[in-house]
Amino acid sequence: MALTRKTKPAKGKKQAAPEPDATTDEPQDDLLRVNEATPAHTIHESRSRRRRVLVWVFIIIGFGSMFSALSAATAPPEPPVKPVGSTDVNSSVGKSVAHTKMTAWLSAKPGPLPGGYIVSWDGFTRIAGGGKAESSSDSPANDAELHRFTLASDVNGVPLFYDATVLVSVSDSLGAIASAEPSLLPRVPSSSQGWSGELWPKYSTTPASDAVSSTALQWAKAFTDSGDALRLYVGDENPTHAYMPLQGARIRQATVPAAGFIKVDGEEEPKTVIARVELVIAWSDNTQNEGSRTQYDVLIEQAHTASPKIVAWGPAGTGPTLKKYGNAVPGTQISPANPDSVPTEPEPEDGEN
Repeated sequence: MALTRKTKPAKGKKQAAPEPDATTDEPQDDLLRVNEATPAHTIHESRSRRRRVLVWVFIIIGFGSMFSALSAATAPPEPPVKPVGSTDVNSSVGKSVAHTKMTAWLSAKPGPLPGGYIVSWDGFTRIAGGGKAESSSDSPANDAELHRFTLASDVNGVPLFYDATVLVSVSDSLGAIASAEPSLLPRVPSSSQGWSGELWPKYSTTPASDAVSSTALQWAKAFTDSGDALRLYVGDENPTHAYMPLQGARIRQATVPAAGFIKVDGEEEPKTVIARVELVIAWSDNTQNEGSRTQYDVLIEQAHTASPKIVAWGPAGTGPTLKKYGNAVPGTQISPANPDSVPTEPEPEDGEN
């Protein structure tokens, strides 16, 4: 057997550190060992845990969404919402009984409210009756309806308003019967002072010019004449547009108590204004009939010229919403009214003023 000779390191030289054994997986030097408590390792483990949690969250959400979709697909459809009609709002077994009772009560002599009359029926409230278990009597209280009315009585030409109620017992088998006399409560009267004089919000008011007053009278005459006369006055060139006049009325007077406009930069005078027009109309040719007053809001174009034109009209208060030719009735032929089909006021008999 051959002998291996061991050599000694040279004098003065440091012996080299032994090389790590390649057959072992573990590092030979502690400097290369991973420290399990280092921050980087901790962060890595934390991120891994968060990723695993998120994966499970997404899995749960996915299954939940699938379950909801399947439930919605298999669930019966909801019934459509039924619109509320007047019969649903006013449906009452005792309404006619309450109205009849109130009318008879006001007509009594002497009357409970001098000159009183029904202004409106304002609805009712249901009152549940007591069952046998809730009542000490063998005959429990009936179901009832408390009907509300607004009454008025004129005092020196000024109406005073009252709240009145009628109690009506109701039964599916017996019907309805008034079970008490009406109740009457006064309302706080409205004030006649402190109200604003402005007619239209955000509009500046201005006196009506002579030209505006003149065109209001011309419009009123066309308005009570015929559809053709009204369309020609308005100047609507669309042949499919028709206009409905107030046929049968006679114009006694037309005035413009106020006009309004929105300021536009650069305009010395407003080109478009709205105005309140008051008409005095009668339904007969009798000149002794002074007529009745009615008011409209009108839209006037070319108001700064000598020939302004009313191009739309509506109830008092609607001036800011009026649109040019907004009163046109598209695609409708309006025939002239038969004189026998319009309202007329009977002529006074001899000796009557």
